[in-house]
Amino acid sequence: MLMLSSVLVLLCGCSGGGGSTPSAEEEPNPDPTTGFVPENPGEDPSPDMIPVDELDRLFPNLPPDPGEAGKQTLEGIDADGDGVRDDVQRWIYRRYPNDELKRKAMLRYAKALQASIVNVDRDSRDQVRARVLDGFRAERCARLAFGGVDQFDLIDEVAEAVREVQFQMLNTQERVIADLTVDAKFSGQVVGAEESTCTDPIR
Repeated sequence: MLMLSSVLVLLCGCSGGGGSTPSAEEEPNPDPTTGFVPENPGEDPSPDMIPVDELDRLFPNLPPDPGEAGKQTLEGIDADGDGVRDDVQRWIYRRYPNDELKRKAMLRYAKALQASIVNVDRDSRDQVRARVLDGFRAERCARLAFGGVDQFDLIDEVAEAVREVQFQMLNTQERVIADLTVDAKFSGQVVGAEESTCTDPIR
């Protein structure tokens, strides 16, 4: 969908991307019958994490792993209604079991990415833009949550964390196509630096 997979061209000359925005000539066709779209963006970048039984012991109130049932629709399963798919929520807790701020930061980013990809077919370009900006602000806030001295610190570390979350979220062909469609709708838009500023730091 978004955010980090979209290149945000800032007036300040910065870009926000972990991927490239398609140009008008290479705009993706969201019809899976017209060409190959990978089911997942590359090799899993995730490091070793705590075992599932340890996760369930430490966080007994997490929703259960939806398994393959969670891959049957674009939206997936969100049993607790927090805006993040249950499989992704559990992955984030496994990845950051001892750091609440980092968990909150990645959950906020995942929620923004989820909203972008599940709504892209009915969203206008303005609505897509608003959701993309939510994701970009979430990444800026994550830099602070990860211990950065300001929103421009720890860019590489947080970009890698975002890439890990994207890998978990874009785990079916339908989700990859939705993400590419967000990129296509957002393509060519210019974003002012103030629009992507973190105004709600994670606490």
